[in-house]
Amino acid sequence: MGKADLESVEKATQSCCRTVQAMLQHARGTGPHLGPASLLLAVERTMSVLRESLERQDVAVTVSVPADLPAIEGRQNDLDRLVFNLANNAREAMLHGGTLHVSSQREDGAIRIIIRDTGHGISDEDRGRIFEPFFTTKPNGVGLGLSTCRLILAEMKGRMDIRS
Repeated sequence: MGKADLESVEKATQSCCRTVQAMLQHARGTGPHLGPASLLLAVERTMSVLRESLERQDVAVTVSVPADLPAIEGRQNDLDRLVFNLANNAREAMLHGGTLHVSSQREDGAIRIIIRDTGHGISDEDRGRIFEPFFTTKPNGVGLGLSTCRLILAEMKGRMDIRS
């Protein structure tokens, strides 16, 4: 294992620790107060963790997040987790290659985050259940990713639209 490999493992470990801490804070109803969170930082952290697995799966990535976006009122760890969960779901939908697009734009005083993939999509049958805690279509899935995303967005006074 080289230095770059160890740095990648360290970043992934730190990300996992942040995720577990944030989940515990949500469960306890505690956590740092909302403050300025950077979408660009959340995307950079996510891509850092997922980069190697995306490359192994032959998934091309395009990122278009303006550096001058205003800060988002929220917790940075939550925003990191939101972007990671959505990008990881996209990655898992493209096991044999594809393209992941991550972009954002200002819209009516808000910031729109768009995570789009060329994966297999969500069946009509499953679409009505994807926000249910513990519902998963993945053999080793836990079923907390999208329900967690919905909680994070509700706290940030945001919303999520999913299209397939």
